[in-house]
Amino acid sequence: MPAPVLIPIAAGAMAGMTGFIVRGLTIFFLAKGAFVFARMMVMLGLAFGTYIWVIEPLVAQATSTWTGLPGDLKTWLSAFGIIEVVSIMLSAYGLWAAKKLFLQRRG
Repeated sequence: MPAPVLIPIAAGAMAGMTGFIVRGLTIFFLAKGAFVFARMMVMLGLAFGTYIWVIEPLVAQATSTWTGLPGDLKTWLSAFGIIEVVSIMLSAYGLWAAKKLFLQRRG
């Protein structure tokens, strides 16, 4: 008759282990969620900073330069596709400036 005695002991051990596993998984997922949230906030900060200090001045300068050009020159630049080339170059320059501004190593 020792079998009925072992079953309640095993069930009690299983209940304690289940609580331990549930507690461990809860802590793990809370920590993972906090990490994901913190990383998301950092990325939003980088995006906001890049927009304010890199993209906005770049767009303002390009717009003021474009409005200062004569109409005939604008037509020729558009016909030859120079506008798309300048747009791609400004995007590359903006990404390079953002990288230099925010992602450089300090020290």
